[in-house]
Amino acid sequence: HHTLAVGQEFPDAQGFRDTLIATAIAMKFELTFIRSDRSRVTAMCAADGCPWRIHASKLLDVDTFQIKTLKGEHSCVRPERSSHRQANMKWILSCIMDRIRENINYKPKEIMRDLEQEYGIMIPYLKAHRAKERALELIFGMPIKDIVLNQTEVQGMETVVDDVLDQRRKKPLKGSPVHCNLCKKIGHNRRTCLKSRQSESEATSLKEKNFHCMLCKQSGHNRRTCQCKVEPVWMN
Repeated sequence: HHTLAVGQEFPDAQGFRDTLIATAIAMKFELTFIRSDRSRVTAMCAADGCPWRIHASKLLDVDTFQIKTLKGEHSCVRPERSSHRQANMKWILSCIMDRIRENINYKPKEIMRDLEQEYGIMIPYLKAHRAKERALELIFGMPIKDIVLNQTEVQGMETVVDDVLDQRRKKPLKGSPVHCNLCKKIGHNRRTCLKSRQSESEATSLKEKNFHCMLCKQSGHNRRTCQCKVEPVWMN
């Protein structure tokens, strides 16, 4: 239901804003908020020259908000599919929370597909991925890094964790658990990995073994680091 009318009431200011944003997204127009506080909200269509405008305010002695004025018809051209300035994290979560509760393997690409098909809204992959992580945090009541670290205690989380880690390998997000691309373990990165240090040590040892000194004819060092006092024939 996306109809707004003068006299329509809402529980509070936030309830009115949420309904207004949902209506704007469904009707494919963007909003510019002229004022928005606990006692009044005034907004207009963001398109240049469009006369559409709405105002609602708080009723006396209660939290209830009521639409006072609704002016103009939309004269703007609205695309079928586009990004939307009001398609924020809160709105995306309202669309996907129930689906993730039913299927925790609901993927970011599926979120992108469904939002485009159902609402005509296109969002980038990273935004869909962040929404998926935030939904998991709300469902399990813990930060995403703790969900990853405690995946064995959460039934069915293996695929979800793999998906989270796959994205974090590409572009780590703020607060993400450090993941090593070398040993595939959590808690350190490739640079500080013991396996990496061991590999470097073995490579250095192998390189040293391949050294051959032209001075004493021994292996394991070169002429510059040779401790032998013997001088080559060409120096006599």
